[in-house]
Amino acid sequence: MSGKDGVVSWLRAAAVASLFAAAACGPHRMGLSGEPGGRVTVEVSNRAWSDVVVYVADGSTPRRLGHVPALGRARWVVPVGAEAVRLLVRPIGSTEGYALEPIFVGPERRVELSVDPDVERSLAVAR
Repeated sequence: MSGKDGVVSWLRAAAVASLFAAAACGPHRMGLSGEPGGRVTVEVSNRAWSDVVVYVADGSTPRRLGHVPALGRARWVVPVGAEAVRLLVRPIGSTEGYALEPIFVGPERRVELSVDPDVERSLAVAR
């Protein structure tokens, strides 16, 4: 190999290495499932007479968002790793909960959940 070929090979290897280094140092957002994703703002309005706990699932494992007091409101910003999320509502003190249908959301979207006194009539919409 001549000196010119060695320099070209070295420059090519340096360029590839710098691309990998730049990609590794860039910003990354990880979703609930460990996949890169965006954020979803979940706003909950609890119109029920009992406190509820809200969960979100963007895969197979639900994750607890938090507690919403009776007749109260709450807001969370949640990283997601899928195009659809499923919200689950469980009244505190109850053995039963309710899983809403999956909601298709994109990065930086907002989901509004209205918890009804009859939990199975709760409604969630993406905005």
